[in-house]
Amino acid sequence: GGRDEKGLHIIIFDEATRLGGSSIYLPHFSSLLQNSSINITVDKNIFEWLKVHYLQQAITAGVIAEYGSFENVITNPNAIKKMVLAFREGIQVCRLLGVRTYRIFPAYLFNIPVFLIARILQQMFSEQNTLDMIINHMKKGYSEWVVGYREVLNAGRSLGLPMSVWGSYEKYIDLT
Repeated sequence: GGRDEKGLHIIIFDEATRLGGSSIYLPHFSSLLQNSSINITVDKNIFEWLKVHYLQQAITAGVIAEYGSFENVITNPNAIKKMVLAFREGIQVCRLLGVRTYRIFPAYLFNIPVFLIARILQQMFSEQNTLDMIINHMKKGYSEWVVGYREVLNAGRSLGLPMSVWGSYEKYIDLT
């Protein structure tokens, strides 16, 4: 969803809300969500999942910086193909950090051919709820995405990865 001067905008997808960690509040929070008719799943590997999920916002900052808006991205197949290649580099960073990416959605999908995953992403990004969610997140969170972009870029480089596609957004990020 997102937040603006009018309040919170909440989008609840059909997929289960992922919870995890070792908080003593997890059972209570799980119960609250379930009582609100929100499907949940408890993920014992939530921290690995979060590292992969972190890539999504981080690379979105780069692609938006280059193409000017998310709307421009979703109408440009080449922008999405480039994003897929960059995401693959981010997945490699996660692997080198010990994340078992073969077990984590959507990381394992990035093994299919670029043109197929790009088409899937373009369709997913064009769904109104997804589009609204990303645009609303950008309103208050884009600067955090930029920090994430730089963190992943620096982590990859420090691990000896060239980060050539991921790094190609850097000049555009520097302008934002």
